[in-house]
Amino acid sequence: MSEEKRYQVIIDELWPKLKRKHLYPEIPVPKVEQVTPSAAEEEAVGLEMKQKQITLNPVFLSQTKEKMAEEMVIEALLDHGITHYTFCPWDFHTHLMLYAEAKKVMGDKELAKQAANYFIDVTADTYCVKKRFTEIPELHRILKKGEVKKVLASLYEKIWGVDLGIMEAKTVKKSHEQIVRRLARIPYLDRSRWPESMKKFARSIKPLLLEEQKEQEATGGKGDSNPQGDHDLNSYSYEEIDQGLRDFAKKTMALPEFKDIVEDFSEELKEAGYGMEGGMGRGRGAPIDADILFYMKLAESYSIPIRKVPLEKKGYLHPHSHSPWEVGSPFQDVDIWTSFGKIMPGITQI
Repeated sequence: MSEEKRYQVIIDELWPKLKRKHLYPEIPVPKVEQVTPSAAEEEAVGLEMKQKQITLNPVFLSQTKEKMAEEMVIEALLDHGITHYTFCPWDFHTHLMLYAEAKKVMGDKELAKQAANYFIDVTADTYCVKKRFTEIPELHRILKKGEVKKVLASLYEKIWGVDLGIMEAKTVKKSHEQIVRRLARIPYLDRSRWPESMKKFARSIKPLLLEEQKEQEATGGKGDSNPQGDHDLNSYSYEEIDQGLRDFAKKTMALPEFKDIVEDFSEELKEAGYGMEGGMGRGRGAPIDADILFYMKLAESYSIPIRKVPLEKKGYLHPHSHSPWEVGSPFQDVDIWTSFGKIMPGITQI
C-alpha cells in the first residue's frame, strides 16, 4: 500500500470521530494529495482547503512522522482546517473584514494579508484548544519556527497554559516579550470584538513583520511557509465570495473602502469569475470595475415586484388572453407591458 493510500485509510478511520467532535460540519471527507510544487522543500505545507475540500500533503506527513505519531498529526491538521470553516473566519465576509482592519494598521497589502492570516490561525487554534480536545499544541511543538512563529508559540504558551518549549529554552528575544504580553490580552474568542482585536493584533505584530520583511529583502529570500496552510480566496466557492462581497458592501456602505479591498484582491477575484467584460459571470474577464461592483452588490438586496395577472378564456383561437380595461376599473390592474403605455378603453388591458 502506498503512503498516500495509507494516510487516506487513517483519515477515513478518524473522520467519524472528527465530525462528531466538531458537531458534524457540512464538508466532504478530506483527501491526501501533494499540495506543494516540490517535495524538496525543507518544510512542506501540511494542509490546503479549497471550497470546503481539505487536502493533506503526504510530504508534510512524512516529514513529521518521526517526531509525532501520524494519527496525531492528521487529527491536529484536520482540527485546524475544520475550525476555519466552523469558527474563524467562518465566511468570506469575515475574512474581508479582518483584512480590511489589518490594512488600516499595516498600510501594505502583503503585510496586511500576513497579519490577518496569523490572527485567523491564532483564533482558530485557540478555539480548538479551549473548546475541543485536540493535538494542535503537540503539532506546534514540533514545527520549525522563525522569529514570528517563536513569538506566536510563546503567546500560545501564555494563553493555552501549555508548555511548548519556548519559554524554557528562552528562544524569544527580550524585546519581543512585551509583544507577547500585548497579544495575550486580546480576546480572540469574542467574535463581536474581532474588528478591534484584529487592529490590536496587527499593531502588536507589525514590528515583527517589518523586521522579517527587511531580512527577506536583504537576503533575497522568501518568508517561511505556513505549515497549516495559507488563507486566500481559493478556500471559498464562487457563491461564498459573491455573498461575502454583498455583505461587505452593505456593512461598510463606503465606496472608497470597498474599492480598496477589491483592488487588493483583484487577481484572485478575476480567477473566481469577477471579470466585468460583458457583465458579471464565471471565468476570467477584463479588469474589475470596483465602483460598478459596489453598487451591484448593494442593488442585489432589492427586488422589483411584478404582479402576476391571471389570464381569462375569451373564446378566441388563442385560448387565453388579457381582459380589456374599463373606465372605473382599478389602475393597479393595468398591464403596462401590453397596453403600450396608454390608458384608453379598448386599448388598455388588465
